[in-house]
This record gives sequence, structure tokens and C-alpha cells, in this order.
Amino acid sequence: MASSPDTIFEADKLLRQSLKAWTMADEDHNRLHDNKRPRPNKYSFATVLSGWSKSGIAGSAVRAEQLLNLMLDAYEVQERARAKDPKREIWLHLSPYQFSSAISAWARDFSILQDRQRMDPVERASDILNRMDHLRETYGRESVRPNTAVYNTVIRVCSSINNVKKAGRTLSLEKKIANAKLAEGIIRRMQAECKASNENARPDAWSYSGVLHAWAGASSLSTPIATERVEQILSHLERLSADSTKDSLRPNSFMYTTAMHAHSRSCKADAPEKCLALLDKMELLADSGKNPDARPTVHAYGAAINAFAKLYADYSTLRGIGVKADEILLRMKTRNIAVGTFVYNSVIIAWANSRHPHASVRAEEIVEEMKNSRSSIAAPDISTYNSLIMAYSKSRNPSAPEKAEEVLNWLEKSFLNGSSNLKPQMLSYSAVLQAWAKSGRSDAAEGAQAVLDRMQKVKQGQNGRVLAVRPASMCYDALIDALSRSGSIDAAERIKQILRFMMDQSSGGATAMEPTTRTFQAAIFGLSQQADAARGASQAEELLREMIDVHSAGKRNVRVGAVSFSSVISAYAATCTEEGARRAYDLLREMFKMYQETGDRAIKPNTITWGAVIDAFAKCNSSGSAETAERLLRSMIDLSSTPEMNDLKPNAVIFNSVLNAIAKSDDLDPSLLAQKAEAMLEEMQRLSDTGYADVRPDVISFSSVIHAHSRAGNGSRAETLLRKMYEMYEDEGVVDVKPNVVAYTSTIQAYANSSHDPTAVSKADALFNEMSERAEAGEDDVRPNAGTCAIVLKIYIRHGDTALHTKAVDLLERMSVEYKSGNKLMKPGRSILSWMLSAMEKSEDEDLLERVKVVQNGTKY
Repeated sequence: MASSPDTIFEADKLLRQSLKAWTMADEDHNRLHDNKRPRPNKYSFATVLSGWSKSGIAGSAVRAEQLLNLMLDAYEVQERARAKDPKREIWLHLSPYQFSSAISAWARDFSILQDRQRMDPVERASDILNRMDHLRETYGRESVRPNTAVYNTVIRVCSSINNVKKAGRTLSLEKKIANAKLAEGIIRRMQAECKASNENARPDAWSYSGVLHAWAGASSLSTPIATERVEQILSHLERLSADSTKDSLRPNSFMYTTAMHAHSRSCKADAPEKCLALLDKMELLADSGKNPDARPTVHAYGAAINAFAKLYADYSTLRGIGVKADEILLRMKTRNIAVGTFVYNSVIIAWANSRHPHASVRAEEIVEEMKNSRSSIAAPDISTYNSLIMAYSKSRNPSAPEKAEEVLNWLEKSFLNGSSNLKPQMLSYSAVLQAWAKSGRSDAAEGAQAVLDRMQKVKQGQNGRVLAVRPASMCYDALIDALSRSGSIDAAERIKQILRFMMDQSSGGATAMEPTTRTFQAAIFGLSQQADAARGASQAEELLREMIDVHSAGKRNVRVGAVSFSSVISAYAATCTEEGARRAYDLLREMFKMYQETGDRAIKPNTITWGAVIDAFAKCNSSGSAETAERLLRSMIDLSSTPEMNDLKPNAVIFNSVLNAIAKSDDLDPSLLAQKAEAMLEEMQRLSDTGYADVRPDVISFSSVIHAHSRAGNGSRAETLLRKMYEMYEDEGVVDVKPNVVAYTSTIQAYANSSHDPTAVSKADALFNEMSERAEAGEDDVRPNAGTCAIVLKIYIRHGDTALHTKAVDLLERMSVEYKSGNKLMKPGRSILSWMLSAMEKSEDEDLLERVKVVQNGTKY
């Protein structure tokens, strides 16, 4: 049936009129022969219902279900009439196709998701299915028994609603999970009917594809069940299809690609590798002839690339994702698979997110390759250039804003003069704003403001072309980001002004200007960065309270979460005061209370939040703060063993905060504190060996324990730990524990404090020489600095005779020479020179005293 709106509306109108006439005639038997309208039949209903389903007209699903209900009401009238008079004819016949067409309309009409009534398409599809059951049970009509096509259509509603982008703004993850479970329940119902001899309801490949798609749509970082179910269902199908009688259920390219999408959306660290493994399997199955239907398409390769583009991981891992995306791109070209624009765009995004130093250069090369491809399917679109600007933005290069603006200028000019139809979008300007915000330049805020002003000017071009892009909230978010990083004295005040301006504009009807969760997060962070840490923390908390009020008032686009609380908690930690630590702890308790009352996972305290509170106590260094920090760590470990909080596992950063607090504490004897710190280091190693990979001790962990031993004067124990670090690094390949200048300096300090060790001077001297030799051999991270030299100088002077005093002055002169040669870290400080002069005066060695004075006179301050 033609799907033009006029045709469908006219056909629907005629069918309703005909149905009404024949229903009235049915009620008044004398009028049957006078009715001149054609009698509607199951085909006419099926045709119009199918037309609504395929029309794409907003509200088509409601119209289709209304028509279905009219048909069913008329049918039930006939059934009731026949119950009274068995000779009465039933002229309106039902078929599963009519129902599947009405259900299918709910899978395609996404306008209903934005409707004020917020009708649930999955609920509507389920109701239609239930009505089929009612008709079959009430009138015994097997003709309306649901078949595979009907069930598959219900599953398709679940999968479509879970995956449509517009639904992402309205469907919660909980609702998506429920939809996926319902789709899976339909499969079980079909299997049960098969066992009851209804072969027409047997699940087929489309059934399982729909369920996989529904679970993939529910996949996210916070819903691990989605990817787990996708993997389990796919494995189940692979096992089933091993039976030759069930090879029709053999996973095909769409199913494998859907699984890749599920992994990609999970944003887990292992998602890209799992996608690559699936891609390898698809190629192997297809190339070997075992499963030709598994041959990967452009969508499969695109899904694998997208998994790398979306990867959320540590810095070292991220640097390689652009290279990996390029490798997949090369595989496509090797197999002669046409590379489309969306694949190229994903590769650019992977490079943009990679933090690789040459990411923006590679992004430029890809854009040039697209331009030169002479293929319409690979031509750059506006998303290509937005991604290129994003690559500049994320490079954090000081010159990035100019490069980003150069692309924007070309887009504007090309559109206005008619040489290109690529019209700059709000996202284009937003990406340029982010380039300014992330540049780290002192003029970033002014540059961002200039771009914002430029957006608001209407630009006239040739042939009536007009370019007018109104800033939305994300643009002002970028300006707030720029101010947050500017270090400007008036940054906090300007941030508050911008937020008030956005609120005023949105109140006046400019809904696109309404502050979002991201806006409040950026503003809270910006306020927390003030030079006056206490004032910044206080103002950040005030804004957090306002954010909570806005959310409580029903604003759907403002959601209070752990990120906002963590910013305020970190701000209080930065005050390094006991009061700041207490306020941080109070906020953590408030988060727990809100989470318990609402069940909102966004507000659930996470590792970052908990770590920030522990860090607050570690930094304040007041009486009992180390003990409190350790107690919080123990609570965190206990909570992480419960199912509800199993994602609250502490990591090395949190352990390091506690170790640092213990190492610097004055609550116990230094020897006891050193023992306590080393016991915690051993605990970290045990946890790491039993599966807690994120708790593996690193150089900071060891350095903190060495510092604890240095305060206790345990030189030999400190050096033992230093040697263990090298053993783990050189023999076991644990890169994170390679000793650095801090570890060496703390060990030397331990010998400096070892008043009862007669070998302390020689051992400290040997360590210092070892540092220098390693630095000369290329280990720059152990190169001695002025702090290291100051400790060695004090050792020489304190334990000194003439020979050691001479070594002290030699070292001081070496510091001066290296400083003048460009090593700013070796600058002799005023305090060093002061006590060196004092020491040489007491030694009454005029020659050494004169040499110190020469260094003093040659050092500029």
C-alpha cells in the first residue's frame, strides 16, 4: 500500500465508515440488504494497519491500535450475536497478520516517546498480545493464536525502543533492562508453545536477533548484566546450531555485530578486545566456510572501531586506541570492504580520544584521505569536521584553538558562498569552545567568549543562505570550563554570572539554555578552584545545594550525582584542615542517605568519592586523622564485599593516601608507624595477588613506606625496600614500582636520621653516587635534585671532618654548575647556602668558606 499520509488517512477513513455501516446493519438485520458499502474483510484491515505501520507518520501507532480495537469490538459484537443465533454469519475474520501490523507500528513510531502522555510502546505491544490470548480463550478461535511473526514483532518493539537515540533521553536503564527481560520472556513463551505442539510459534533467528538487540540497547557501564546476557545467548545459539537440525539458529553477522555493539556501549576496559575477538571469529568462520553468514560487514568493523573510540581506560591504554582503530581500518581495505563516512568518523574519534601526541595530525590525514577518495560513501560530512575539531580540542595543545577555528572558518565560508552544503552546527562551535577551554592558555576564557559572541551573529551568504546558530547550554558549559582553568581572580564571580544568565534565559522560554547536570558540575568545579580553598569549598557546596533543589523541583535535565559531590569533597580536602575533612565526611554520609532513600545509582558513593574523603583526612594531618583515614579504608573494604556495593573496591591511589597519612602522622612513635605502614604495603601485595589488580603497590606506595622508615631512622630497612623495588621492576617487569628520585631521597634521609648506625654516612654517600650514575646512564627519573643534595650536604657537615666538608663544598659547586647549565632543579636555595656558610665559618677553613661565598655570589634569586 502507498504510504503517503493522504492515502493512508483516506483509506483509514473509508474503512472506518464501512465498518460502522456494516456493524449497524449487523445490529439491525433488516438493514443488511440496504447497505451499499463494500463489506470490510481481514485483507482490508491488514492493508490499512500495515500502511500505518510503515508510514512513519507521527501518531501512526495510536491510529493503528485504534483501528485494531474498532475491528475487534465489531468482531466481538458478531460473536455475541452468533451466540444468540448460531445461524448468524461472521463476516469479519481475524488473522495474526492484523495484530502483528498494529504491534509493528509501535516499533516504528518514536514520536510517542516525546508525547506528554508518555505512552509505553512495549506496554501497548504487550496489551495487543494479551488481547489475542483473550479472544482465543473466550471464543476458541485458533486463527488468532500468536505465531512466530507476532512474537517477533513484540520482541522488535522491545529492541527498537531500547536502541532508538530519542529513547535514550526518556528511558531509564532500569526500563531498558525490563524491556530486554520481557523480550527474553517472549522467547521462553514461544519455546513453551512449541512443546505444546504449536510449531507456528517456534523461535527463529529473528527472535534471537531481536532479544540480542534489546540487551545491546540496555548495555552501559552500570549495567553489566546486559553484556553478560548477550554473551550467554550468543554462546547458547552457537551450541544449538552445532546440531544440524537447528542450523537455522546459527549466529549470523547481524548477531555477532549486535554483540559487538553491546560490548562497545558497556565502555568497559576489555570491550575493544572482546570486539576484536568476535571480529576474528567472524572472519575465521566465513573464510573457512563453516558459517558464511557470519562474514563481517562494514557494520561489524565499524562496531569494533567504535569500541576503541568509546574506551574509558587509563592514560597508557588510551594512547594506543587510535593505532588499533587504524589497524581495523586496514583490515577492511585488505578485504575490499567499502569504507564509509561513519567508519572514517569513528577512526577520527578514536584518535581524538587517544591522547596520543600526534592524534590531531592523524585526524587531519584521515580527512584528507576522505576528500581524495572520490567515493560518495566516504565523503566528509559535518560530523567528520566536528570530530576533527574535537581532535584539536582534546590535544590540549596551546595552538589547538587557532586550528579549530581555522576549520570552523572554512565551514562557515564554504556554506555561505555556496561551495559546500555542510552547515556548521551548534556542536561545531561547541567543539571550538572546548578547544579554548582545554588549551591551558591564559587567554582561554577570552577566546571562548569571542567564539560565543560570534555564534550569536546572523551571517548572510549567497543565494539567500543564512547561518544563525544559537548557543545552547553546552556552549556556556565550555565557557565555564575555560574560566575554571584560567586562574583568573574574577573567574568564580563570572561563573556565577553565567549560571544566573542561563537560568534567566531558560525561565524566559529559551529551553536550550537551561542549565543541565553538566553545567552545574562545571560550575561547582570552577568555584572549587579558587585560590582561597576554604572559600572555594564553601561556595561549591552552596551551588551543590542549589543543584539539589533544582533537581527536587522536577527538572529532568539536572541530576545530582557522585561527580558533583566528589568535586565539593575534593575542594574541602584541598583546605588541608580538620574542619574541611569533617565537612567532606558529612557530605559522604549525606550521599549514602540520598542513595538509600531514592535508590538512584547516580548518587551512589563510588571509589572516587570515597577516596576524596580519605584524602581529606590524609591531608589535614591533625591528631587522629591517619587513624580516621585507615578506618574509612577498612569500611570501604567491608562494603565492597556486599553485592550492592561490590564496585566500591579500593585502589592503589586510596591505599597510598592512607599510607601517606600514616607516614606523616605524629600520633604514634615513628618506629610503630613505620611498622604499620609496611604492614599495609604487604596487605596491598596480598590483595593484588588474590585478584585486586588495582591495589598493586606502585612507586608511591613504596616511597611512602620508605618515608615512614626515614622518620624512624631505619636506614637499612628503607634501603631493603628500595632494592625490592628494583627487583620487582627488573626481574618481574612491574613498571609501576621503578624507583624515582623521591624513593632514593627518602632512603638517603633515612640514613641521615640513623644516628646509631656508624655506616650511615657511607651508605648514604653510596646511594647518592648510585643515583648520579643511573642518571648519567639515562634514568632521568632518579636524577638528584636540590632536595636530595641538601640532605647529603647535611650528612657531610653533621658527621664531617675536613674530607667530608670538602665533599660538601664540591657538591655545592656541582649544584651551582648544573643550575647555570639549565637544570633549574639543582638551584642552591638560600637556606642551603646559609647553613653551609655557617658550617664553614665554624670549621675555620678559609679556603672552603671562600668557595661557598663564590657560589652564593653567583646564584641569582
